[in-house]
Amino acid sequence: MDLHLLRLIAAALLLAAGSELSAGTPEDVVQLPGIILDSATGAAVPYASITLSGSSISNVSNSDGAFLMKIPSEARNNGQLTISRLGYATTTVSTAEFGSERLVIRMVPASLS
Repeated sequence: MDLHLLRLIAAALLLAAGSELSAGTPEDVVQLPGIILDSATGAAVPYASITLSGSSISNVSNSDGAFLMKIPSEARNNGQLTISRLGYATTTVSTAEFGSERLVIRMVPASLS
């Protein structure tokens, strides 16, 4: 096998191992399931941005408005999620509102004035 190819494979394995280590253990991470709906129509709000306030942790809802946010366990009871999407007022939700079931978040359409 080519030495250059072996080096590339070794580098890829080190990167993969490093990213797994930085993610923390399962006990260090809490999963928050949710779905984002339009408050006026009840339709899904796809591709909304979800960010844990004060951090770089973020996610985007899928085409059905659903998401699974993974946050540090220490932010479980005192964190805030900021949800934004073009055409809607920005919404803030406490991480303490999430349970084992998917939390329904209703976004208010922004007025066009």
